[in-house]
Order: sequence, then C-alpha cells, then structure tokens
Amino acid sequence: MTIITLTLEALNPARPRWWGDFSPSARGPVTSASLGPTPIPLPSTLAGAIAAALGARPESCGDFKDPLECQTAALHSVGVLELRGPLLAVEVRGSVEPLVPWGSGFKDLEGNEYTVAAGERAGVALSRTSKSVLEGYLYFEELAWGVTSGNGGIKPYKLVVEVVVDNGFAAPSLVLLGGEKPAFKSDSLPRSLVEERLASLWEDGWEGEVHESVVAVATPTVLPEDTKPSPISLMESLENALNSLLSKMEPVKIEPIIRCTIAALGLGYDMARNLPRPYKPVLLPGCLFRVKTRSGFQPSRLYREGLGRYANLGWGTILPLPPSIGEKLSRSEE
Repeated sequence: MTIITLTLEALNPARPRWWGDFSPSARGPVTSASLGPTPIPLPSTLAGAIAAALGARPESCGDFKDPLECQTAALHSVGVLELRGPLLAVEVRGSVEPLVPWGSGFKDLEGNEYTVAAGERAGVALSRTSKSVLEGYLYFEELAWGVTSGNGGIKPYKLVVEVVVDNGFAAPSLVLLGGEKPAFKSDSLPRSLVEERLASLWEDGWEGEVHESVVAVATPTVLPEDTKPSPISLMESLENALNSLLSKMEPVKIEPIIRCTIAALGLGYDMARNLPRPYKPVLLPGCLFRVKTRSGFQPSRLYREGLGRYANLGWGTILPLPPSIGEKLSRSEE
C-alpha cells in the first residue's frame, strides 16, 4: 500500500457543480450558473473522474444498495483504496501549497488570502425536443480559470488529491472532470504532500499525543440523517463523530471559531445507473472549530481517517492545525 499525491491543473476553464438533480450531459440554466459555496469539485465527482481515467467500467460496480459503494468498488477495481481531498492548491516558490477553505475564501498556512478567479460564459437554452433556441433564455454561467492572491497575482486553477493505492499503481496523465469534462493535466508525487505540510507544522506532535487542535473542514462532511440545522445539533454530531474516530472514553469538546453551515447536498450523479444520488445533510467546507480533550489524541489520525460517512472517498477531509497556527490565521481575518 502506497500514498501518492495527484496534482491536477486545469487546461481549460472549469465549473464544478454542486446543486441540482440533473444529468452530467445537462447544460444551461437548469444546472445553476454559480460555482457553489466552494469552487472545487465534489469528492464523488473527482473520485469518478479518477476511476474513469484509470479504465474502470460501470459493470465493475455490481449491484450495491448504498449510493457510493458502487464508486468504492470501481476505484478498488483499478487499484485505488482511498482518497483524501480534493483541495485547492497554488505553487509557491517551486512547491505546491495546499489551501485551507476559510469562510467564503481560502488561505495558505502563512495566512495569505486567495480567491478563485471566475469568468463568465454566455449561452442560450435549447428546446429538449426540437433543439431550437428558447426565446428569453439567454444565460450566463461562472467558470473557474485561476486563483487570485491578495497581491493581485493570478495562478493556475490547481487541485491536489491524495490517493492510497496498491503497489504497481500507474497514475493517469489526463483527467476529465464531471459532466462538461474539462481537462486536467495530472502529475503524481510518490508521497503525501498535504500530510507532509501538516506534519511540518506540528513537528513531533503530528504522531504524538496532543490535547488541542484547530480543525479546518476541507471537503463536505456527510452527517447523520437526524442532524438538525441548528448549532447545538451540529456540534453534538461533530463531537459524536470525533469521539467515535478517536475512541476516547472522555468526551471531546468542540468550540466553533468560524461559522459552520449545514446544507442538504446531493452526493453527485451515478453514471453507472444514470440517476442522481440522494441528498444528505452535510457540513460545508470553510467551517473551523477547536477540538479539546484531556486525554490526548494524534492529529495524524484526524487527517488520515477523515470525518463522517464516505471518508474513504474524500468526503469529510479535515485539516488538523496546531492551535498557534489556527490563532494566527484567525487574527489575519480581523
């Protein structure tokens, strides 16, 4: 078993889809013209794109009742065991730097702010039957084409995803992402880039026992069905998930730092069955909270195992940061 990092750089503008029950072949205003709360692909979109790039076939899914077991089986058939991410990333001084979702934007671990540079594309809706133009249905949609830093510089739109693979895995050189299939050039690194960056912040604490961490939610986290859209219910769900993950007898305590938002989100489109996957309550990226417990825990476990259901597919990827780094980034928000 090996961990590699795939860096995916967009070769043409992309529009990650988040909302709506539509086929990947759908175009126009029915698909929602905005980039979504976080302009990165859903984990299931990226997982499906990687499986397809490696030659997985729909028949490899078999007959599964769970909406994402099919995708797990497809990935296993091509040697992919787990995914973490995707995360937006930029190149800084020759190395790839993962960005932390922070409220409505992104930050690197030095506190520099970034936003996704979006352009507009005009289109006209067509009749489904005659394919003729529908009068009055001119629309504009946002396309992600770069990442803008606070100093005004523009960098390529780039994603990183970490992949746990069988030995002998051959990384794809090109990945076609989602319904409109924007092309991403794929490069691979034979190591865990994101984990190395997090471990450098913690030093010996990454694999050791710590009592506090500031946790950034990097990808949508699937919550229990009975989670209510209230701060109290959300915190209870997160505390239960962390207690289960860390196997602690003493309850974990959570303090929100940046507002955490619950939304009903579809788990993507099932290409093998040609139908949308069901909606689930999710914690959106950009949430930041402090984790405390008197009996220590390993920050590395939080990152490697993720939070909530389908963490093996990249859902619930969380970034545990040292308290000093979390406070530094919070101060730069003020």
